[in-house]
Amino acid sequence: MKAFARAIALFFTGSVVGTLTQVAKGKLAAMVLGPEGTGVINQLTNAWNLLYALTGLGFYNGIVRRVAEAHSGGDREALVRQLSTSLLFLTAVASLGAAASVVLARPLSECLFADGGHHAPLVAITLLSVPFAIVAQTYKGLLSGCRLVRPIVSAQIASDVLGLVLFVILVLQMQLTGAALAFSVLQLLKLVLQIATVRRAVPGVVTLPRAAAFSWREVRINASFGINGLFMAALAVLTTVVVSRWIIATHGLDANGIFSVAWKVASVYFGAIYASAGSFYFPSLVACRDDADLRLRVNEAISLYLYLLPPLIIALMTAGENLMVLLFSPEFGAAAGLLLLLLPGDLFRVLAEAMGMAFLARRRLLAYTLSYVLWAVTFLALSRAALPRYALTGVAGAYLVSQLINAAAVYLCARRHFRFTVARPTLRALGAGVTAVAAAALSLAQASDWPLRCAKGAVILALWFGFAWTDPRFRTLATQAWSKAFRRAEQRT
Repeated sequence: MKAFARAIALFFTGSVVGTLTQVAKGKLAAMVLGPEGTGVINQLTNAWNLLYALTGLGFYNGIVRRVAEAHSGGDREALVRQLSTSLLFLTAVASLGAAASVVLARPLSECLFADGGHHAPLVAITLLSVPFAIVAQTYKGLLSGCRLVRPIVSAQIASDVLGLVLFVILVLQMQLTGAALAFSVLQLLKLVLQIATVRRAVPGVVTLPRAAAFSWREVRINASFGINGLFMAALAVLTTVVVSRWIIATHGLDANGIFSVAWKVASVYFGAIYASAGSFYFPSLVACRDDADLRLRVNEAISLYLYLLPPLIIALMTAGENLMVLLFSPEFGAAAGLLLLLLPGDLFRVLAEAMGMAFLARRRLLAYTLSYVLWAVTFLALSRAALPRYALTGVAGAYLVSQLINAAAVYLCARRHFRFTVARPTLRALGAGVTAVAAAALSLAQASDWPLRCAKGAVILALWFGFAWTDPRFRTLATQAWSKAFRRAEQRT
């Protein structure tokens, strides 16, 4: 647990920088582009994410797994073979996908915005950058498989800072077109940084692919492993695109801009969660000797997430309205109420992901995939039913209910396939976290006055912390984190 906690701490540091840069981008976009422009950017990003998922072919987890196996066995030839094969194959696929998207930019714009193709140039500019991102992700898979956390975080921080500079310059000069162009150029910068990072962190590995090392066997292995990842990633993005399209059709681009802002604020910590999961937690599950070891790792991960997330979620819900005004503009104040539903839903989402990684590690994918399909169908059905009557609140509520159902389905699948049960200490952490988050959401929904909101949030946080302190594992991690922070403060002074 300590090693995983250190990995999360490093990724959280990078996530803080990423969050600050996203905040700055969001503030500038809100001021220059307004809710409508923000809604356009959100839908363009959704389209990019969909093409990114499709052309990535779900290979990433397979790359990490194969690299982790080669790295642990000291097989440098297998590592080079996997890197070269993935780079050559995915670059070709992503380039074809981007070219097709540029050719079809006008009908894609109509599908995304119902605008007669008016935003086609923005669609083309945005989707043209997907191959850069796919190649950068492949290099990141090499670093993740070797569990090189610090280099990954360093590259991410550098790209976030450079991306902010680009965004500021181009948005002020070119408004919406500048935002799309800044997004695309950032993907190229990320690729350059990843190549430089691999050269420093993995000496002896040639960063350019070798045609002679290409192996169709590696493609088949990654493809068999990646079909599930591709399907689930594409399904997740497509679900988001469809819901955003429904919001645009029924309530306009302004409403979609407000919802996208709430979605963005609710997921500020997901960068650290997913980065640490993919670059440390998943390789550690791959290395588990048996199901007993696997169950132990999953319980540790759930406990750790339930130590970290409740205070963050409660703080975000408490400061939601002020954050929206501060980070964006008063026009986005309505997004604060959506956090009271989205953030609790995210807690169940993280719980499902922590258990779901075990299926990926052991390649037992059918039941897990079906549970994810259940989530998508539930979210879409509930959103479609609730959107006309309850507007954005209905969509946020649909997200919460669907994530709860998904977490329960994944747990049942894990119980069947791995005899997984939630250990008693983990159950205590889970119960305390869910109770605290639910109490905060219910109480804050009834408090519009800022001092009262702060008081309620502080009381709930204090009660949660007091209960968590009775867990020796929490005390150990908290004490170590405090001691480390204190030592650093002393060194600086």
